[in-house]
Amino acid sequence: MRRRPLAMLLVLAALSLIAAGCGGDDDDDGGSSGDESSAPSDPETIAMTEYAFDPADFTIAAGSTQTLSNDGELPHNMAVVEGDDPLAGEEVASSEDIAPGESGALDLSDVDPGDYSVLCTIPGHAEDGMTGSITVE
Repeated sequence: MRRRPLAMLLVLAALSLIAAGCGGDDDDDGGSSGDESSAPSDPETIAMTEYAFDPADFTIAAGSTQTLSNDGELPHNMAVVEGDDPLAGEEVASSEDIAPGESGALDLSDVDPGDYSVLCTIPGHAEDGMTGSITVE
């Protein structure tokens, strides 16, 4: 009969050790640039609607392809241009026009690391706010 409390004690001790090991590490041992508002890294999918990208600002690995989802009611696309002004930069990559409810891809395999602007090139969409930024790392 004494084994039951000892077994329970061992189980509780093991669970405590497991729980302690699963906790998050809130310390930033790698240092910080002080910029806590950096763009999210490598979003799984970028949603396109009237007239926005979600997320509008993001970071992605060089040489990769970004999935785009048209969640809006109009066709949309995404173009990557050099510089801070999406309406004035030179285009370095772009997706095809994507129909409502469909998905597509933005191939970044030929884009050098750096900071770029993004926009929807369908007339009027960028002017209505369908712009953002991308960091290629």
